[in-house]
Amino acid sequence: MQVSTRSFFRQQSENLQDLKGQIVKLQDEVSSGKQLTVPSEDPVAFSSLSMLKAKGARIEQFQRNIEAGRQHLNLEDNTLTQVANALTRIRELSVQAQNDTLTANDRKSVGGEIRVLSDMIFDLANTTDTDGKPIFAGAIVDQAPFERSADGSVAYRGDSTKIAQYVNDSTSVTVNNTGDDVFMKVATRDGSRKSIFEIVDSVANSLEKGLPPGDDLADVVSSLDSVTGCQTITGARMAALDSETTRLSADKLATSSHISVLEDTDIEKAITEMKQKLTSIDAAQSAFVKIADLSLFNYLR
Repeated sequence: MQVSTRSFFRQQSENLQDLKGQIVKLQDEVSSGKQLTVPSEDPVAFSSLSMLKAKGARIEQFQRNIEAGRQHLNLEDNTLTQVANALTRIRELSVQAQNDTLTANDRKSVGGEIRVLSDMIFDLANTTDTDGKPIFAGAIVDQAPFERSADGSVAYRGDSTKIAQYVNDSTSVTVNNTGDDVFMKVATRDGSRKSIFEIVDSVANSLEKGLPPGDDLADVVSSLDSVTGCQTITGARMAALDSETTRLSADKLATSSHISVLEDTDIEKAITEMKQKLTSIDAAQSAFVKIADLSLFNYLR
């Protein structure tokens, strides 16, 4: 009989302790907002949760990659727009300079304006980002990509590296045009490749001598076409980033939702369950006290 009584007390005590433990856990879930914090609570769910969080972290990294790429492409696009505007003005001036009514002095004056525009294009070609890195230098970012010599010629000191940003686990998008592609490889009327600087300087040289630009005008048009062609490529890359941004946002929302289902506490449900268990433990404690006070237990004592 004594063994049975001890077993009863032990069992009731264990039941009460278990209820108290469940209440404490529910209180923790309500206060933290998390129902799953350690693997022992649900190993399978915790493993799924870990994988989902790792996926969420990758998505956030891809979003940062996209933002960095978008900033570079936006700056590049704005710069190319200014270069195209300068070349458009050079083309207009060159057309005007073809007019036979212009005097040699008139052409010299036009040549001077084109020199200013040439310097502007040179400065734009050496544009840097907010970190001071040139945007048209490829992978060589510790020096200006374009250098003008004493004789006026311009050399490219960057490289041909295409910089790519991964936008998902298997896809990357190139986020730069290199200076040699934009400024140094214009297809000219004679089938050769020249830099924009050579073409513009040739026009300016003719005008400063009082001569019309002649066939150089066609190369100015080719220069403009080259720059606008690079802009088209830049626009396509920006569109690719925008498309991936939309997809990643949807994927991130779905991943966050799955994480929430596994990890977050249903506050209303937890509070209801906690109230029920508090009621249960009160009832159990009350019953335990009444049974302990029975004469049989008093007699056994």
